[in-house]
Amino acid sequence: MNGRSVSLDEAIPLLPRLQILRRLLDDGAYRSGEHLAAELGITRAAVWKLLDRLRQYGYGIEAVPHRGYRLVSVPDWPLPWEVALRLGEPDDAPRPIYFFPSVSSTNDVARDLAERHGAPAGTLVVADRQTSGRGRRGRAWHSPPGGIYLSLVARPRCHPRHAAVIALAAALAVARAVEALHGLQAAIKWPNDVLVDDRKLCGVLTEVAGDQEAIRWSVIGIGINVAARPGDAWPAGALPPISLSELGHRVDRAGLIARAVQELEALLARLQADAQAACMEVARAVEQRLAWRGRPVRVETGSTAVEGHLVGVDDGGALVLRDASGRRLDLMAGDVSLRASAGRERAVSGTPQGG
Repeated sequence: MNGRSVSLDEAIPLLPRLQILRRLLDDGAYRSGEHLAAELGITRAAVWKLLDRLRQYGYGIEAVPHRGYRLVSVPDWPLPWEVALRLGEPDDAPRPIYFFPSVSSTNDVARDLAERHGAPAGTLVVADRQTSGRGRRGRAWHSPPGGIYLSLVARPRCHPRHAAVIALAAALAVARAVEALHGLQAAIKWPNDVLVDDRKLCGVLTEVAGDQEAIRWSVIGIGINVAARPGDAWPAGALPPISLSELGHRVDRAGLIARAVQELEALLARLQADAQAACMEVARAVEQRLAWRGRPVRVETGSTAVEGHLVGVDDGGALVLRDASGRRLDLMAGDVSLRASAGRERAVSGTPQGG
């Protein structure tokens, strides 16, 4: 960011009147202009302008004389009012949601909103594609059109020692959302990737600001491969990717975003209410899905490497190994990559999402 404030000029903000209008048209029935005007508290001419705006965003709206307007198709974009409807956001005071057809990085925008503009917890930044997506350790994150790229502003008011658990909670939230909506068995590669069939479906990038006593804000970036093809250009050394479309799933992107955010915010709420209990809950749930648990792994950090059997995750978010002598090793998240040992040559180092 280089201290430069980002611009929201290219963003499509959540427009409450469009959210209400979209809800009124949701059942596919005809609605007269008069009925819509009365519900919105505006003139019929203003209704027509709003309908025209929806058409410009790709909605198919049929107009029949003496019957009214009917919604016949919805664009494949996670537009802010679509996300808000699936989140159940109130019409009168929805959370801030910004959608970009294209943006350098959703985390950059969300961090700017949190740090410079005091964005409240729950603020969402969503994009169809990123031009400079990034992951941990400054690595690039390939962000082609049609994926899910989102960043959530959180203000959990918890101790900085829980920052690692926030990243695990985000990965857990995505795994639960994918399992619930698509019936897939998702694994979590510590500290922040979601895998299906040992291939990377999602990555997480968390950024935190605070002091020694408390976190002021956290920006949680999530990237889910929806339509990316295995032949697309992916970073060297990254896990082989997999996408939901490759697995044969049609994706309601707004619905999957909403479910992941709901799962994550429920975990963050518990973290704030009872940090110790929430950390235990997250650690145990992650262990149930932990990739390569019980298998020999090699963990590299900087110029050093440790080998051992992967035991699990402790309540602070550390990876737990046992070396050949039986000694327990606790490894915190940081500049760490995880590679399968015992002769397996395929690199499985994480290149998480760049919000």
